[in-house]
Amino acid sequence: MIEGFLLLWDMPKYALNRNILDKYIDHPYCLNNDRALPISSNQKMNEYLVEIAALSGVNKILGNRISKRTFGTTVTLMNGVPTESFSKMFGHINICTTQLYAKVLDSKVSEDKAPLMEKFVARYQQVNEVTESKISVDMALLRAKYQQAI
Repeated sequence: MIEGFLLLWDMPKYALNRNILDKYIDHPYCLNNDRALPISSNQKMNEYLVEIAALSGVNKILGNRISKRTFGTTVTLMNGVPTESFSKMFGHINICTTQLYAKVLDSKVSEDKAPLMEKFVARYQQVNEVTESKISVDMALLRAKYQQAI
């Protein structure tokens, strides 16, 4: 479980988070329990998140579900990580559980749709070129037959 988080958090814009993870990499609780941070329960994590929100001026009640949704949506999906991969990072057995945490944003749909649209446009242009050239050849044949008939 930890390897997935460490690999993803190696990205440059998450350097601060990487420093936090590095601080606890050799912590006995983390080593013995296969955890990235020495937090024993969701309740304790929620307490820490409420404290972090208060210190940073965030006027929302934060909890582990919100943090998982944020991680699932902004950190993984928006950076191209497949749902199946972060499902493993979360330790989920069923991908349906993971899908609760990953909100597919319109911007992500547009981003994913762009290559498909490019393929359709290229195919359409190719078909039109073939059709136009075929029509030109057919018109030339018709003109030739017309000229012969006159």
